[in-house]
Amino acid sequence: MSLILPFKALRPSLDKASDVIAPPYDVLDSNEARIMAKDKPYSFLHISKPEIDLEEGIQFNDERVYKKGAENLKRFINEKVLYQDKNECIYIYEITLNNKTQTGFGCIASVEAYNKNIIKKHEFTTPIKEDDRVLNIKELQAQTGPVLLAYKQNVLIKKILDANKKGDPVYSVIGPDSSIHNIWVMEDKVEIDKIVSEINSLGELYIADGHHRSAAASRICEEINLKENSNNKKNHNFFLSVAFPHSEMTILDYNRIISGLNNYSVVELINKISKNFVVKKVTSPYKPIQKNEFGMFLDNLWYKLNLKENLTEAAIRLSKTLFESPIQQIFNFEIFFFFISSTVKMSDKTCVG
Repeated sequence: MSLILPFKALRPSLDKASDVIAPPYDVLDSNEARIMAKDKPYSFLHISKPEIDLEEGIQFNDERVYKKGAENLKRFINEKVLYQDKNECIYIYEITLNNKTQTGFGCIASVEAYNKNIIKKHEFTTPIKEDDRVLNIKELQAQTGPVLLAYKQNVLIKKILDANKKGDPVYSVIGPDSSIHNIWVMEDKVEIDKIVSEINSLGELYIADGHHRSAAASRICEEINLKENSNNKKNHNFFLSVAFPHSEMTILDYNRIISGLNNYSVVELINKISKNFVVKKVTSPYKPIQKNEFGMFLDNLWYKLNLKENLTEAAIRLSKTLFESPIQQIFNFEIFFFFISSTVKMSDKTCVG
């Protein structure tokens, strides 16, 4: 079993790359995407968030949304905005943002390795988001968003990537956030085999982002394999990925705002939270340094929150236990999910991170 393989990418024509580039589907809401794609008929948002081409207010998981995405993908191909490589390649990918550069590569990753936890996960998924990705892949018959993988820094892989990105990149485009994206296409089979072999020798990969995409790919793979005989080289046995060395990746803060205190006073809210967390006032902005720890900003003061031991197992599961938790009575489920999985900020406009 190979952890990764090269593949034949469906990619933009050189003259349309700057038109196509767009943020990932899950960092924009529908209104933001609609604004960003205005007067940009070839923005990839027409494929990744196709509700922008339907009436405002339509649910993201409406059947018409997936059909519109498939229609738009077909249009991009027919108009030669996107075309598929004839040979299987590895795609060297360099991103620069805020004077920090990271270099990795695009590939496809093994569903079997994912199922066996050789490609390792670090978070749970929610059914509605996972179902959304399943329906998206089924309708489009394509995986349109890569899973972000991390691998342990490897000297040989770095040397191979550096040697093959000499000269001008095939693509050099600027994203909406001013990030610079450079891509070189690696077609040399000998060089590709070196990267594949070296990744396999590492023994494991780590999902940094894209748990719903990888989970959806696994479900589709299982469904197809139950219906037909399949060898492990078929496309549905892999998921679209980009991989970077862990030494070049930056973990960004994950913050959430809760608007209002749900009719509680500050003291009442802290008392409610204290039933499930050890709450300690601190003198400066606080960032978590260990598991199940959070920072909270409320009424112009900072607090450190540590989940109480007796709630740890319940709180890390997306299960009935979560809904029964006393904290669920403070905020709704979606807010609570972010509350337990990331840093928290609260103020008058209660901010959760």
